[in-house]
Amino acid sequence: MKRKRYLMSWVLITTLLACQTEKASAPISSTQNERCTFRVRRSSETADASNKPAGEAHLLTLSLEIDPLDGNDLTEAMPAFSGQREAAIHYLSFRFKDAVRLVAGRDTLEVAVFHFERSFDLKPGRTFHLTFDLSGLNETPTAPFLVVDAPPLGEKIVLKLTNLQMNR
Repeated sequence: MKRKRYLMSWVLITTLLACQTEKASAPISSTQNERCTFRVRRSSETADASNKPAGEAHLLTLSLEIDPLDGNDLTEAMPAFSGQREAAIHYLSFRFKDAVRLVAGRDTLEVAVFHFERSFDLKPGRTFHLTFDLSGLNETPTAPFLVVDAPPLGEKIVLKLTNLQMNR
């Protein structure tokens, strides 16, 4: 129990540090649909396993940036929530994490720790920090994908993660 609490504290601190340094790394994947541009970055604070406490090098933290193509607020690019800004923010804060998966080989991983970075309308896009527990992988992945299947944001998006070393 104590180790689990320590692990969750470390993941939370790492995720919050990633929020401050999200622009530090180049995107490892990028694509767009009819409404938005999607970019994935490896969080620089978690990129080096040697900085992690022993036994916790199996965590992978990514930053997913979503920017509307029209330059308006992301909540306005979600027709399912037309005129319901608070409902759109609630979806992005709580339910969006269920729409994101990491697919590596034959394994599919859910988000272990999720953080929605509220910008309070200072920028039109939004950033999400996603931590995956790679210890659940059955095989060493060779070509991981981040899958975003969120109908309010358009069709399913599949982002191939390039130059990403994943150790389990």
